[in-house]
Amino acid sequence: MRDKSPLRAETWPMSRTCPFSPPPEYAGLREHPGLLRLTGPSGRTVFVAARHEDVRAVLGDARFSSDRSHPDFPWTRVGETVFPGFRPSLIEMDPPEHGPARRAVAGEFTIRRIREMCPKVQRVVDGPLDDVLAAAGPDPGGGGGTAEVLLHRPAVPDSPRHGGRRDRRHSDTGG
Repeated sequence: MRDKSPLRAETWPMSRTCPFSPPPEYAGLREHPGLLRLTGPSGRTVFVAARHEDVRAVLGDARFSSDRSHPDFPWTRVGETVFPGFRPSLIEMDPPEHGPARRAVAGEFTIRRIREMCPKVQRVVDGPLDDVLAAAGPDPGGGGGTAEVLLHRPAVPDSPRHGGRRDRRHSDTGG
């Protein structure tokens, strides 16, 4: 563990510039192995693992907890706490509670089950999109386009992986 951390409570947690990527400052943190230790804004000790190997080590180490009700949970703000009657989600559980809870839901995430859910998910998504298209009319912006332009998505290729079907909303040509 490094004692001289470039992080400070006032800079942690770091701000993201893209919701799909870690903060840019993480690149510098990944250059050095080990955990960074700092006192977070809540006053609690926070360990930052920025490299894949370090994250795996933390996830496999029982000294670290993801249980928000743990007395040493590293809240990021002063005064944060769990609500009375708090029931943790699977990701917020530590062993031994995590194992049985994970096994109870694992069957819902098999490839077979996900494939079975695809038609329902498609209906759930298509319904509101159809409503938006119907409500918008042929030219919602007055600029000569169509409502479908607003909901344009890249073409989904015909393939067995996608059920061999193509929906007009997923196509550049509408066919």
